[in-house]
Amino acid sequence: VIINAQNREVQTIAAKKITINNPIESATKGKLFAFENINGKWGFINTKGEVVLPANFDKIDAFAEGLAPASQSGKYGYLNAQFQMAIASQFDFAYPFNEGLAVVGNKNSWGFIDKTGKIVIPLKYDQVRRFNEGRSWAKRAEKWYIINKQGREIKGFNFKQVQDFENGLAYVVTRDPHTNLRRIGLVDTEGEEVLAPYYDEVFPKNFVNGFGIAHLENRMGIISKSGLITPVKYIDIQFVEHPVFIATAIYTDKTSSKLMY
Repeated sequence: VIINAQNREVQTIAAKKITINNPIESATKGKLFAFENINGKWGFINTKGEVVLPANFDKIDAFAEGLAPASQSGKYGYLNAQFQMAIASQFDFAYPFNEGLAVVGNKNSWGFIDKTGKIVIPLKYDQVRRFNEGRSWAKRAEKWYIINKQGREIKGFNFKQVQDFENGLAYVVTRDPHTNLRRIGLVDTEGEEVLAPYYDEVFPKNFVNGFGIAHLENRMGIISKSGLITPVKYIDIQFVEHPVFIATAIYTDKTSSKLMY
């Protein structure tokens, strides 16, 4: 049911789901939303609930950078804002574009295409992550590689998990060979270890004013984008304002707090 600003029901739609995230703006049709009908097919409606693209697709994902992954007959291509198949249906899996490239896959092989549909990084990886800040992660033979947009493998690691690059750093996870516990660290876009994967947690994953906190066995230390800048010995650290911290430590069974700059 579509409800207007006066809380009045203005239209009822036979739909199982309406996706309100990342709508597209049409110069002639206004704001448009993907919807799934009662038969499990996808199309687009406008804010009045009128169908502007019949539900003939198996799935439609969010529009990003002017294109949306759309599946017909079990294969994905990409729709443009005029609802034309700008990239023909040919992939088993497809994800929204980011930084001009999109993750696509056939069977268990993954790579990247550009907005013309050209495969710019071959579908040869077991797993990949989207590009962010000009870098992605690609996994092959149990090893994660940092790659650039030309597909060059910058450096490889035996990490168990990785996350997208943000503010020049990526959060990485290994397993302790003796305890099997997670160990967390940070690497930069050139593959240099800013923080070796040795810590229980790194918080926040996105640095605040250039600083974060590393946790290990109920103790904390302050880190920057250059690495650890204090010992991991504090039981509490609070950010006051850049670049001031309150750090609390235990000395000979006494608790003491001090300002740090």
